[in-house]
Amino acid sequence: MGRVSDIDYISGVGDGINWSLKNKDATVIKSGTLDNGEGAAFSAHNIVMRKGESLYFSVDMKNNLNSDSTNLDIIITSRQ
Repeated sequence: MGRVSDIDYISGVGDGINWSLKNKDATVIKSGTLDNGEGAAFSAHNIVMRKGESLYFSVDMKNNLNSDSTNLDIIITSRQ
């Protein structure tokens, strides 16, 4: 589970972000879009990973790259 936030809120400057969480095969696990200054919680369950594999978090601009600073808080747990 986690939370992603567009933390740069300057009225009239930025237009927000598109974000995604992907596995090693570039399969999208979760994705979303946020307006400037917004945040959203997300969760993903039953993701099978092996030792040494990575998760990739991507942030892309919408129509402009102004005010797109982003914060990601994420908790990863394992079940064996």
